[in-house]
Amino acid sequence: MHRLLRRYIFLALILVSGCSTTNTFSGTVRDTRGKPLQGVNVQLWQNQWIPFYLPERIAEIETDSKGRYNIKIKKRVSFIVYEDSPITFSKSVKPKSNTNKHYHEIEIPKI
Repeated sequence: MHRLLRRYIFLALILVSGCSTTNTFSGTVRDTRGKPLQGVNVQLWQNQWIPFYLPERIAEIETDSKGRYNIKIKKRVSFIVYEDSPITFSKSVKPKSNTNKHYHEIEIPKI
């Protein structure tokens, strides 16, 4: 009985923790005129269930001089937030394929 219980607990831990595959999130941030935006703060967030959804920031990076960013992470990402004064823009992450590479072209209006 203890053996069977240990197997179920081990299986549950694997399912909860997920596989340790690396996801790559990359993209380009531009303004509405197509000009690359440098220094935009890109944040990756994950929803936690404690006992309701409470988001946790798990990574962040700034865009380079060509408006590009590239982050490799081993956690599941729920949404991405792009912050550039005075605009904050968020995008839900839904993979379009079974690959672990996600690319986003984002346009942020300048005010």
